[in-house]
Amino acid sequence: MNPVIPIKFLLLFLLLSAVLSSCGPSQKQRLNRHSEKFPWEDSVKLTGDEKALTFSIDTFFRNKVKHAGFNGSVLVANRGKIIYRNAFGFARYESRSQLTDTSAFQLASASKPFTATAILQLYEKKKLRLDDPVNRYIKNFPYDSITIRMLLNHRSGLANYIYLFDSLRLPPDSFITNQQVADYFASTVPNLQATPGRRFQYCNSNYAFLALIIEKASRQKYSEYLEKNIYYPSHMFHTYVRDIFEKSNPAYQTRGYHGLDWNPVPPVTYDGVVGDKGIYSTPYDLYLFDQALNHHILLKQETLDEAYAGYSYEKPGIKNYGLGWRIKEFPDGEKLIYHNGWWRGYNSSFERRPDLGICVVVLTNKYNKTTYSLNPLFDLLKFSDGDGSDEDE
Repeated sequence: MNPVIPIKFLLLFLLLSAVLSSCGPSQKQRLNRHSEKFPWEDSVKLTGDEKALTFSIDTFFRNKVKHAGFNGSVLVANRGKIIYRNAFGFARYESRSQLTDTSAFQLASASKPFTATAILQLYEKKKLRLDDPVNRYIKNFPYDSITIRMLLNHRSGLANYIYLFDSLRLPPDSFITNQQVADYFASTVPNLQATPGRRFQYCNSNYAFLALIIEKASRQKYSEYLEKNIYYPSHMFHTYVRDIFEKSNPAYQTRGYHGLDWNPVPPVTYDGVVGDKGIYSTPYDLYLFDQALNHHILLKQETLDEAYAGYSYEKPGIKNYGLGWRIKEFPDGEKLIYHNGWWRGYNSSFERRPDLGICVVVLTNKYNKTTYSLNPLFDLLKFSDGDGSDEDE
């Protein structure tokens, strides 16, 4: 005798099946995010020497708090394992809520390595070529000779959209988007600041356009592509692109401040543009990003070699820029791979020595330029940072 399934249960089963089958990769990963851990996510015991080093690192940061008003979160990894992480001060001063390991900070220009990683992934997937002209992906982009590679290494010669829109004197509560930046360039054709490919000129416009290229090549929103292809494969569960047009934010998002009186920094017109900034994250998540790169979870080694190669040698010195990363190339051949940032009360410093397994992350939500003064810390880790990674961008 065949059992008869009541029609209401059959409909319920079909409905649940449809919901589960429509669950995108990021949703499934969000549900199962703790099921499989990478080895570097597990807690490790410190040796006696590492404990002594940790004490010295803690003293270094507590002196920043005491003498320079430092308010932020930090992490130090050596030989691939975390030896120090801590948080000092307030996530939101008004409520006196304390910073925690999961407090998320605006990365500012330290968002650029994520944008570059996404472009390089699409390059590996043959969705684009680095020497393709930008106008192959962005309609009406008015400069025929500018390529994707020139955007990545800041050799495009483009004008900075922030300065261009400053002259328009838009209301402070109106937010522009990446597409509006592209439309403005198409309609006004701002003068180039340099011949494309001729010299290095750091410019946020480059990465605003790269975000649009990611959307065109992947057929996904910039934020969705990063979530599915960078954050979740790396197990970064407190990292996201902030959508300024959304009224709600994660409870763990911090607020940016400036000055001794903790003046909150309000949003501005340019907060709607992403790619050059706009990613919120934690020191631990940036460590996971570092590890995912080092273990080739996100990119092949040959692609990383291209990203970590300097492209600009017009000026003497050790400082250079690769594809999404600042670089210091030391005379002995060693390299510091890093990116700093500053935006609306936030400072970020993300410093890496992949060859030594060193990763240093310093994030603040109360403007403090000592965020970038890390030479004593690098001395403790027994490698030189040259003349300091002091670009605040």
